[in-house]
Amino acid sequence: MNHEITAEERALIDQAIENGMVTKIKEGRSSWDDMYVWCPVKQLVISKDPDKTSWRGMSKAGGGGAHRKGIISPEVAERRLAITEEVLAGKTAAQISKALGVHVTTVHSDLHRIRRQNPALRPPDKPNGYDRVVEVYDGKLTTKEIADLLNLSPRYVANVLAKNNLKKVQKPWRKPVSPETEARRVKVAELAVAGMPGPEVARTLGIPLATVRYDVRVMGVKLLRKTGVSKNYKMSEAKKARQALIPPLIAQGMTGRDIAKELGISPSTALLDIRQMGLVTAHTAKNQGIN
Repeated sequence: MNHEITAEERALIDQAIENGMVTKIKEGRSSWDDMYVWCPVKQLVISKDPDKTSWRGMSKAGGGGAHRKGIISPEVAERRLAITEEVLAGKTAAQISKALGVHVTTVHSDLHRIRRQNPALRPPDKPNGYDRVVEVYDGKLTTKEIADLLNLSPRYVANVLAKNNLKKVQKPWRKPVSPETEARRVKVAELAVAGMPGPEVARTLGIPLATVRYDVRVMGVKLLRKTGVSKNYKMSEAKKARQALIPPLIAQGMTGRDIAKELGISPSTALLDIRQMGLVTAHTAKNQGIN
């Protein structure tokens, strides 16, 4: 909105000029004529020499958008020069950020502008990761293993495999085994190879029968079946003494459960001993019709 200067205001201005409070300039001229000129294309005041322009003055002249016109403050110019020197020294953005005391995002922003102005500072192009993933894939390596091998992101490797219809390899996860478990499995395997049945192994080591069966499966050995005795099996003295007591008890007409109670063993152990010895209780003979 235009404002006409009144006579009273003009008198005050003239008085200020006489007192040296303001400087009178010619009509159509600017107090910035020594530094700036009017640009009819951009319709704003621009600097004659941007390198000698103060940041605050140019911000006023450019309407606060000096940074968008490629004009930087002396502080920013000094920081970018320091960043350039650090890059030439082979330092990373994180190391530069720590050395200069600025945020790593600021370092990345400055590096983007520095490399755009000086292409020689751009990092060398890496080989195409897409082709390398396809070449390395052999159907045996997992996504994580391929990513570690090629120094790529696992997500990127997974996307490349999906685009090429390559099946991702997934290896079963196994819980780390403690040294105590390894030692127990070795003992179970040794007893199983010697021909000791699973229940006997469980009682000898004081572990559940299910644990024995799982351990022999992991170790790749087989347990002795209840119907026979391995030729490699070495019977303990305690078992020999126990089995020596079974025939007289069978002769008395005791069943397997009665023999187990008499000897203080489980019914399954008593039945196993009877089968291993080739004997039959009277109760079993009656049920099977054996004379």
